[in-house]
Amino acid sequence: MYLAGYAVECKIKAVAMERFGCRTLAGLAQKWKVDERDVYTHNLEVLLGRLGILARLQASPVGSDFRFQVNRWRTSWRYDRHNPTLPQANAFLDAVDRVLRWLEANRC
Repeated sequence: MYLAGYAVECKIKAVAMERFGCRTLAGLAQKWKVDERDVYTHNLEVLLGRLGILARLQASPVGSDFRFQVNRWRTSWRYDRHNPTLPQANAFLDAVDRVLRWLEANRC
């Protein structure tokens, strides 16, 4: 689950870099007119908002997957001592898969 969240973050950043014609996150920061450190955020909603597709994702059929599963992801899960149950992990990974597919289909 921890790594799956990073997959979503990286996909969002890859789509943004493709859309804005950037090869680096520093270049993306320039296009977004933000401090370079702001591009290194792990906040998925912030990244989707800067990309301009947050509202469209939320209104899509996978909006609830994002809202109730994927957006719960935190980098601190790496240190969490409370393991999710197998059904919880499967539900999260399934939601990540659907959100990643949506991102791929909605690159523009």
